[in-house]
Amino acid sequence: MQKASDEQVEQMRNIVQELQDHSDNAEYQNQCWQELGQLFTLVSDNLVLRLILNGLKAQFIDRLDERPQMALKINLNERCEILQRLANAIEVRDANAVSNAILEHFEMVNNTIRIALNQPAAPQRSSLP
Repeated sequence: MQKASDEQVEQMRNIVQELQDHSDNAEYQNQCWQELGQLFTLVSDNLVLRLILNGLKAQFIDRLDERPQMALKINLNERCEILQRLANAIEVRDANAVSNAILEHFEMVNNTIRIALNQPAAPQRSSLP
């Protein structure tokens, strides 16, 4: 955050605003988080971070088609509160608060996935009459 130019901070704020405006659109959320991650790696100019992000992206994309289809019940109020904390942290360039908000968001998503996976699968419809 300390290395970010005013323009880059504005880009971050715009991405977080998009996240807030489209908090119920999972696909768009994923795109925004990817953009934000790319912007952070650009700002940090950290080769290791860039390599890790690219490696994770490659692994993630390869597995998208294999993922189980499930309807996640994201707590939109909690998501909005976290995104507001992220926006505030970016505004004041508080790297620790930015990091904490991002971690909190992904912990919330992770917990939501765990809950969804522990629920019994919906009964499958038979094609037989």
